[in-house]
Amino acid sequence: TKLCVKVHDGENIWEQSYKVGVPQGEVTNTGKTDRTGTEVTFWADPEIFEETYYEYEVLLKILMFI
Repeated sequence: TKLCVKVHDGENIWEQSYKVGVPQGEVTNTGKTDRTGTEVTFWADPEIFEETYYEYEVLLKILMFI
């Protein structure tokens, strides 16, 4: 139902949100950083996913290999 993306480029933090795949405004600079990387947070749409329950242990195993 919603997805938020936050990108740290070593100098700035850029953010944008989406609702049901549609951007909710422009990409915005929300601060300064010395980090790099991308953070994605999402809320699964129950109309698309049959089950929206997450098992922490399964996610941890998957993310450790990325």
